[in-house]
Amino acid sequence: MVTAAEPHKSHHGSKTLAPSQSAMVARSTTAGQASSTPLTPDQIPQVLFHLSDRDRLIVRMFLVLGLRPGEMFALRWNDKLQNSLRIDSSIVDGIEVETKTEGSDAYVWLPASIEKELEFWHSAAKDTGAEAFMFPSRRGTAIGTNNFLLRVLKAAGIQAGIPGITHQMLRRTCSTYMAQLTTVKDVQAHLRHSTAKTTLEHYIKSVPESVRIAVESLDLLLKLKPAEEKRAN
Repeated sequence: MVTAAEPHKSHHGSKTLAPSQSAMVARSTTAGQASSTPLTPDQIPQVLFHLSDRDRLIVRMFLVLGLRPGEMFALRWNDKLQNSLRIDSSIVDGIEVETKTEGSDAYVWLPASIEKELEFWHSAAKDTGAEAFMFPSRRGTAIGTNNFLLRVLKAAGIQAGIPGITHQMLRRTCSTYMAQLTTVKDVQAHLRHSTAKTTLEHYIKSVPESVRIAVESLDLLLKLKPAEEKRAN
């Protein structure tokens, strides 16, 4: 078992993070190479259907905000500002570190629906302190990115008939559909890439016209709860 080193100290202070297992890291590395295809609008509610309330919120944030997994699980309650999230640290191999580039240290706009869900989640959280993680493990430490991938995301993907789902697919889903609604420059800013070239070459994937038309209903699909999604069909 790989144990966490001395926690990184940032403006958040020092926190002990959840350890990761080397076997999980190896398996997720292979899985991460399996597919980078964006999820379709039909697949998104199928994945969300098989998640708990907390995990559904996390995956919605991945899809809409385009966060990297390390950024997601490094979020603390003092990172939530009005209408935005501050992104200034990331979980890397079980250790909290500052974001990798100047461009990555930024603020991400929060849609009203996600902000409302976060406020509800905060009201139900065991630890609502400013330094507490938004989405802690059962021990109050940061969730391991590979643990979430293998135990939550892939499990939901298998149930939804999408066994190759990865964190990268969620981020590319965000960039691909956002590119149909706005400019590459806006997508670059949202994903916090240093250049538009990175966005174009690695994140925006072409989609057929039928999918582009379906993008208009993407936001609605993301907001629907499982029971509501069933009734809508």
